[in-house]
Amino acid sequence: PRLGMAAVYDGSGASYAAHRDNERTSSRQRPWVNFRALTAITYVNPRGFQTQEDGGQLRCHVGAESGDLLGVSAKHVEDVLPKGGTAVIF
Repeated sequence: PRLGMAAVYDGSGASYAAHRDNERTSSRQRPWVNFRALTAITYVNPRGFQTQEDGGQLRCHVGAESGDLLGVSAKHVEDVLPKGGTAVIF
């Protein structure tokens, strides 16, 4: 890919707001909002940091309507716990 993005969170409550990684547009010249084709999240946190209470989980809003940026219309919500050594690619 031409572009990349990296983020590191220190465990002090930082987070992303609900969003879509790449949203379709109505333009034929630029059918996607950004150039992101793949997202990978890797949890490299220490042992013992892997429960919902620890924070850091990824929340996926499965089946949400295309214009829904907050996941309100999701048919299912899936949480991925922040277990060290886990990788999520989508």
